[in-house]
Amino acid sequence: MKNSKERRKHDEIQARMMKGKKRNERKEHSHHDAKVNKAIQELDQAESLSKRNRLEEASALYHSSIEYLLSFLRAAQTDSNKSTVSTDVLKERIKVALSDAERIKESLQKKKKKQSVGRSQSERIRQDKVQIPSLQTTKSTDSHLTKTKQKRTANLDYDKNDPFIELIKNEIYIDSKSINVSWSDISGLQKAKQALQEAAILPLLRPDLYQGLRSAPKGVLLYGPPGTGKTMLVKAVAHESNCILFACTASSMTSKWVGEGEKIVRTLFKMAADVAPSIIFLDELDSLLGRRGGNSSGGNEQESSRRFKTEFMIQMDGIATRAKNTYDIGHKTLLIGCTNCPWDVDDAIMRRFQRRIYVPLPDKAARTILWKNLKMKSKDIQLTSRDLDYLAKITEGYSCSDIASIAQDASFGPLRELGTIDAIKDVRAKDIRPIQVKDFLDALKGAKKSVTASLLKKYNEWENGQGAEV
Repeated sequence: MKNSKERRKHDEIQARMMKGKKRNERKEHSHHDAKVNKAIQELDQAESLSKRNRLEEASALYHSSIEYLLSFLRAAQTDSNKSTVSTDVLKERIKVALSDAERIKESLQKKKKKQSVGRSQSERIRQDKVQIPSLQTTKSTDSHLTKTKQKRTANLDYDKNDPFIELIKNEIYIDSKSINVSWSDISGLQKAKQALQEAAILPLLRPDLYQGLRSAPKGVLLYGPPGTGKTMLVKAVAHESNCILFACTASSMTSKWVGEGEKIVRTLFKMAADVAPSIIFLDELDSLLGRRGGNSSGGNEQESSRRFKTEFMIQMDGIATRAKNTYDIGHKTLLIGCTNCPWDVDDAIMRRFQRRIYVPLPDKAARTILWKNLKMKSKDIQLTSRDLDYLAKITEGYSCSDIASIAQDASFGPLRELGTIDAIKDVRAKDIRPIQVKDFLDALKGAKKSVTASLLKKYNEWENGQGAEV
């Protein structure tokens, strides 16, 4: 009797446990079924958004829904009772959804690529980072700069199969991130800086003021002895004016194939116009656009060179035509040429450089600043103010690059005192003495001026014959 009662009690407990287990299973099924159904509804919603061309929203819904359903299927492989929904039906639904999602992804990529082509190349290069020119301006100028700052637009076809576009992007275009030269980095040359501000920067900041007789020149020529900072001036102009810079040399602009040189020129000027305001910098202008009929070695070379220069002149004239009577800085392309031998530049090319600026050797004040800057760049240099003044005095006639070479040679003085290679290998860096004035004087003994008196006289004669700004 007692055993019978205990058995019934045990059976009742088992029945209640089974009933609770089934109830929990039904709740679990209901929970998973609800989430699966919600994911399927989101797939339907994504399909509806896709038909209404709301592709970004559709893509996001497809991604989240498919991700959940795939994780659910993986879990269902180990627990077949996880849901009452047929896994075969889910697999088919996911397959269709994946196909739709892939189609939307391709459409979005095409749309993004199309927008990228139509977008301004200058914006893509700068990654939408706005730089404010550091030129000192008045409040009215700052206000006008804000008003005239325009969003650049371009319709360039940056097809990687176009060899000329790729050549310009790889060899001629200068990444703005690498241009960090400001006016303060250049010692002296105040007159040259002022002339460049008037010719290049201010017309971009205040195009309404620079029109008519004050209109900006289409070409600026920087000439003078080598190593005086002409290239640094151009980089400073590009940095301060927020212009896209294209730096051309004879090697990058010429081609061994007949006719390709002209195509490179046309492509260059088109790209510069499309990303304006921009600067086309012609380094070593005398070697790129020298006198016609000069040192030619053959008829074909002479003819191709003549066509190349003619195309350049046509494009230079086109700069003036595009910029004429417009206040829009987006139409401004400035041509800056640099040369050590202005007398070797073709006369027709020279006439198109309306502003000619002489970049002289550094004067005493500029040399003093240069020596101070060299000292500041190295903690190992021990020079007093009197030493700096003396070095500036005795380096008269030396170019900026000459002085930099002297400083570099002087930096080896403390190491040379150690004598043998083994001594240099074993010495500790903190035991090496600082660079002193005697090291610079020793370096000066073996240094020679790169600019001769006869060359300076030739610049003076050419300047008197041609006329220059400074």
